[in-house]
This record gives sequence, C-alpha cells and structure tokens, in this order.
Amino acid sequence: MAIAPQAMPAYVHLSSQNSSAMRGRTQSSADAVRTDAERTVFPRMADEFWLDKWTYAGIAWGAIAIAYSLLRFSPESSPVLYWGAAIAAAVCVFVMLCPWQAWGWSTRPWHRTAMVLPGLVAGVTLDDVGWQSLLLAGAYYAWLTLRLRRMRLSYVALLLADVGLIKLLDAVGWLSLSWLVLIVAGSGLYIAQIDPTWSEPERRTTRHWLRMLLAALICITTSVELEMVTGWVVGGMMVGLAVAIAGLLLRVRAYLYIGTATFAILLLWQAWLAIVTSSIALWSIGILLGLGLIWIAATFEARRDSTLRQLQAWSIALQEWE
Repeated sequence: MAIAPQAMPAYVHLSSQNSSAMRGRTQSSADAVRTDAERTVFPRMADEFWLDKWTYAGIAWGAIAIAYSLLRFSPESSPVLYWGAAIAAAVCVFVMLCPWQAWGWSTRPWHRTAMVLPGLVAGVTLDDVGWQSLLLAGAYYAWLTLRLRRMRLSYVALLLADVGLIKLLDAVGWLSLSWLVLIVAGSGLYIAQIDPTWSEPERRTTRHWLRMLLAALICITTSVELEMVTGWVVGGMMVGLAVAIAGLLLRVRAYLYIGTATFAILLLWQAWLAIVTSSIALWSIGILLGLGLIWIAATFEARRDSTLRQLQAWSIALQEWE
C-alpha cells in the first residue's frame, strides 16, 4: 500500500519536535548539573579560604602570646632564648609530620608556618641564641629542603649554618679574616653550583667568572694570612692544591685554574726566597730546573704527535667542564 505524500511532512515534523525537545531536556539537565556543581564547589572554596585565614590568625596570635610571655618573664640569659631556634625547629618537625588533612584541617597554613617559624625565631633572638641552636635550625631547613624538594630552602639552612659557625669560631677564639672569607665565599660557590638561575646556558660564562673570583678570594686570603700570621707558606700551597683537586673531582675549570695558579705561584715564591737566602739553593734549583727542562724537551721531541693529540684532547675536555 502506498503512503500518501501528504503524510511524510507531518512525520518528519513530529520527529524534529521530539529531537528538539530531547536536546532541550539534555541541555537543561547539563545546566542543572553545572549549577549544582558550582553551588557545591564555590562555597567549599570560600569555606577553605576563610578557614585558612582563621588558622593563620590563630597561629599568629599564639606565637605572639608565647613570644611576649618569654620576653616579659624570662631573664636575658634564659636557656629558652639560647635554644629558641632549636625548640622552634623541633616543634615544626612535629607540625610537618602531623596528618592535618585526616584531622579535617588544611595543610597549607601549618606547613607555611613551619617553613617560616625557626628562621624567624633565630632572627629575633640573634643576640642570645647559641651556635648549637643555629646549627640545629639549619639542619631542620636542610631536612625540609629534601622533604619538600625545594632547593632554595637550603639557602636558609646555609645562612643559619654560617651564622652558627661564626658564633662558634668567635666562642673558641678562632675567628679571623680567612674563616670569614671561607664561610662567605664558600656559601657563594654553593649557590652558584645549585641555583637554577646560574645553570642556564647563557649564564655559563658569568658563573665561571664568579667561581674564579670567589675561589681566588679564598686562596689569596688564606695564603696571605697563613704566611703573615704563622709564616707557614706550605699551608697556602696546600690550600691551592686542595682547590685544584676539587676542580678535578667536580670537573669545574675555575677551581682547577685558580688552585693550580695558587700552588705554582707560591712554589715559585718559596723557590725565590730560597735562592735569595742561600747560594747552595740557587745552584741546586738551577740544576734541577735545567734537568727538568731537558727531560721535557726530549720527551716532547720523541712523542710530539701523541703529545699534541693528548693536549688537544685535554683542551676539548676542559671546554666541556663547567
């Protein structure tokens, strides 16, 4: 039986209406779900925001109350002030290990407080805090650096350790210009080694010259002070040799250059002093130097090609070092 032509448009029109109605209901359902989600998420975010603010306020209020009580009722040489940074570090270790989320609290305020509190206590009680307390607080920040994988937290650990070492050296009567330069320049070399900013390729030359400057400052200061105070020139040579060995082990050109130059200059200076003060030393050094130059020349002539290749390989390898 044939279908009447006029029935086709009515059927198609009915199907279109049904499809439009289904799409409308689907869109309305999606809008309703989205609206419900927004009504659920946004109040939760607002609640967390205000909860964090109230938590910060409570922590700050408690810290101020404790600090006021200690400063008001404790004597100037109180053990609490002496060990304040270490006590704060111990409390913050407990704070970092507590399961705050399982207890229904946000971890953000507590962890941020734990990152700030020991350093703040050390700064406030700097005149009274002991070197042991500073070193323990520095160890806490080193642990925090490894736990959170945030390398720049180690700068706080380095600063606390530097101040602690200076206090220690001052307490035992060993504080001198060489130790101060060694602590400050060593800290600068550490930052140049691990800081991501200095690891960028375009700053490679700047980092190289910074290392050269700091290593030279260490070698010059220690060598001059050892010779002037103790008259021990060999001590400066040993420092230069140690810096050169560090350059070989770490594959850092700046340490190798400065250490080798320091060792060579002090060796030549010692040889010159021996020549000036003794004629026998003049003849002995002259003979040894002549024999050494003859041996070098003969060895180079016999193995010229291999020596040149080896020198070229060393030069290429040094360019690949830091």
